[in-house]
Amino acid sequence: MPLIGLSPGWSARILMRRAACRARHLRMIDSEHPATDPQPTLPPVPRRNPRRRTAVLVALLMIGAASYAGYQLSARYPRRLATVRDGVLYRSAQPKPRHLKTLVKDFGIKTLFIVRDVGGETVQNEIAEARRLGLRVIEAPVVSRQPVPPERIREFFDCLDDPANLPVLVHCSAGRHRTGVLCAAYRIERDGWSNDRAVEELLSFGFDVEPHRLLLDQVRAYRPRAPAAVSSSGANGEMSD
Repeated sequence: MPLIGLSPGWSARILMRRAACRARHLRMIDSEHPATDPQPTLPPVPRRNPRRRTAVLVALLMIGAASYAGYQLSARYPRRLATVRDGVLYRSAQPKPRHLKTLVKDFGIKTLFIVRDVGGETVQNEIAEARRLGLRVIEAPVVSRQPVPPERIREFFDCLDDPANLPVLVHCSAGRHRTGVLCAAYRIERDGWSNDRAVEELLSFGFDVEPHRLLLDQVRAYRPRAPAAVSSSGANGEMSD
């Protein structure tokens, strides 16, 4: 509707100027009194750390490789397999029949000296496989958690003193206690070790002290049947000539 007393053209120009002035006025007010409400912001994007990512991947690969290596070892060898004297005496936990072929191939084992109860199926399967492979089997059962009888110790050394039997693998069930006592006796009698040093090695194989204290006391009190001929190398666990 045109303003009173003005032509339609002038009325339109005046209205447009008023609208423009009002818009400028509102912009000035906004600039002098900015909004106080916080504007929403996105959380910062975390930076990628390539070194850390690489380290994690390497750790995972190492864990996987270690697990695979452990599996491979358990498939080839019995638990706690260790050398007491290379070419003479080895020790382990109960081997599975499949382990025997590898033990013969890798270590030349000729004789098994078994100091656990031999009535169970596990041991009988081992004995059957050993005989199939042409190994000699000496059954010398010792009651668990009881001292190894002197006659068993004599039998053990008699076995080792026959060159036709060597190398010998001695084992019980876990390869820690009865086996450990016989190997400690070997260290003291043939390698000239002190009782304390033999006990230290005994414990290093995970010897469970409380249920087997009688065996530990047996090693601490063990005395050689005859003085061992020990050279400087023998004192370090190597037999003298």
